[in-house]
Amino acid sequence: MNGRNRLWESASGDRVRIRNLEDQHLVNVLNFLERRAVEDFIEIPFPAFSGEMASYYAEGEYYSLMKEGPRAMLPDIYDDLVEEVRLRRLTWRSRL
Repeated sequence: MNGRNRLWESASGDRVRIRNLEDQHLVNVLNFLERRAVEDFIEIPFPAFSGEMASYYAEGEYYSLMKEGPRAMLPDIYDDLVEEVRLRRLTWRSRL
């Protein structure tokens, strides 16, 4: 399924194809997803395992997330939403 046909589910449970979202709703969704990604990123705890191997791999994953930043927390649909903004030539700029 191409990105424009993917479904966005609103807070009220309505499912709308990306291509059918109103311009302002599309921009609001992207802003929401970015805010949420930052909030989720801030909440990532440092792993605490007892065992060298578990600690080693958990810390490696943690440091990979830290290197990528909040973008690691964005859902898969984010890129399709950004592409839709580009196709519509809307004014929007990522804050990440």
